[in-house]
Amino acid sequence: MLPQDSALGFFRKMIRPFGLYIFFQLLIIAFWAFDLSFRPYLVKLMLDHVATVATNPDHLQWLFVLMCVYVGMSFFVGLIFRVYNYLNLIIRPGLKAAVGQYVVQKLLKHSQQFYHDHLPGNIVNKIKELTTGVPELLDLLVDRLLPTFLTVVIALVFLSSVHVNFAIGLIVWITLYLSGSLYSTQYAQMFSREVAERRSELSGYYVDLFTNILTVRLFSAYQTEQLLTQEKLSLFTRAERSKDLFFMKLFFFQSISFTCYQVISLYFLYQGIANQTFSVGDFTLILSINIEVIQVLWLFSRDIGEFATHIG
Repeated sequence: MLPQDSALGFFRKMIRPFGLYIFFQLLIIAFWAFDLSFRPYLVKLMLDHVATVATNPDHLQWLFVLMCVYVGMSFFVGLIFRVYNYLNLIIRPGLKAAVGQYVVQKLLKHSQQFYHDHLPGNIVNKIKELTTGVPELLDLLVDRLLPTFLTVVIALVFLSSVHVNFAIGLIVWITLYLSGSLYSTQYAQMFSREVAERRSELSGYYVDLFTNILTVRLFSAYQTEQLLTQEKLSLFTRAERSKDLFFMKLFFFQSISFTCYQVISLYFLYQGIANQTFSVGDFTLILSINIEVIQVLWLFSRDIGEFATHIG
């Protein structure tokens, strides 16, 4: 519909006026990614102090300081996320309006042949998908892509503070995980593009059917329209089923990889505890960071489908 613009080129053009607001959102997301690993590290320090407070009463004072820092971090993260929400209130409505205005301007310049080749309902549905899809795509990039990258990098630093083997294990696992996920993106986009096209055709058909309902009644074309509806619904459901089956296989592979990584981490922890080289705090830190990283990556892998859908 907009042949002179690539999908990502169109996206960059739309978000450019909101660059400053997005920059502040990125700063908030960066701090949140740091907090995901820093607060488990604070828990590790507190547990280590609890274990030694009986033999060294001075550690009780440091334990109180660490508890205050932990509570302060919790309060501050909650506060800056309200700022993040406020920035969203500025960006999303303005972005939707900008996309709608831009697309309508482009459509008004098309030739009459374009409107002859495309059903009005199909055109209206694509305008609707673009208007909602661009803000959602921005959310995916800001809320998922950047946090995932920063969370992994910061987690590597804190894991290395316990033992470099944990960082190496995470690097190897993430390399395999991301390689598989990125390789699957091209197929995800192909399936999602097919679903998007079938959905637009179906929505356009519904709009045109009920717009011309008088003609359908005059010519008693009920059976013809029912057969046509069944055909378009069949194409849509077949495309959606193929996409869902693909993602089911992808998520199964990823869930198995999550389990394998946890087994490797627990093996290193078991060896360290047996050799008395790791403390209770170290044990808690590794498990807590692993859980946070796996949760972030799981959400990221789930959002690959949404990303492919919006690009499609």
